[in-house]
Amino acid sequence: MRYQRSGSRMVWIMALVLLAALIAIVVPISIHFANMNSSNDPPSRPSRPSSTTTPTSATSTPSSTSSTENSSSTSPSSVPSGELNQIEFDLLTEHNNKRSLHGVGNLTWNWELAQFAADYAAEALDCDNLQLIHSGGPYGENLAAGYEGGFRPVDVWYDEISLYDYNNPGFDEETGHFTQLIWNATNEVGCAIVDCHNEWSQYTICEYRPAGNIVGSTDAQTRQLFNDNVPRPLD
Repeated sequence: MRYQRSGSRMVWIMALVLLAALIAIVVPISIHFANMNSSNDPPSRPSRPSSTTTPTSATSTPSSTSSTENSSSTSPSSVPSGELNQIEFDLLTEHNNKRSLHGVGNLTWNWELAQFAADYAAEALDCDNLQLIHSGGPYGENLAAGYEGGFRPVDVWYDEISLYDYNNPGFDEETGHFTQLIWNATNEVGCAIVDCHNEWSQYTICEYRPAGNIVGSTDAQTRQLFNDNVPRPLD
């Protein structure tokens, strides 16, 4: 019986030793695999930062120098010289074509007048809010918008002849472009073109010297001035 008891005790001791050995091995392995599993998990994606600013549409009106282009490539501080470009040539040609219908003399191109027109356009013109407002300068002046090229603006000005009353000559807002175009005492013209790149397409401004549409101090003087300077078309 004593032998059996001691043998049984030895069995229990061996069992405990084996259990301790298994625990020592299994626990680190389980921890290792746990660490491996956690390292294989995809990292969490950082949240996208929200914008702290709100985009807004521009409310300021672009200046005429950044939103327009005039036909002259010279700087405003110098009077341009040289040959006319195609639109300038067409403007001058059509002016003289219309004037010849009334037997009045041809106009010559004046670069000083063209520069005045270009400077005024650069200073005052806003293609996004186009208004035909006269410069108030010392010259005669015709404005047009929406008519491309050199012939069309002049043709539109001349078409006011249908509204002009030769039996009651004088100045009228509805015919002022026509009467300036034909004005006999005017002998020089200079124009500037602005491409607006919108529904207005082209802005045309022409300056005339000496100025037309002169109004006298009396109605009789005004009638005489317009009789002398805005003759009827030739037969």
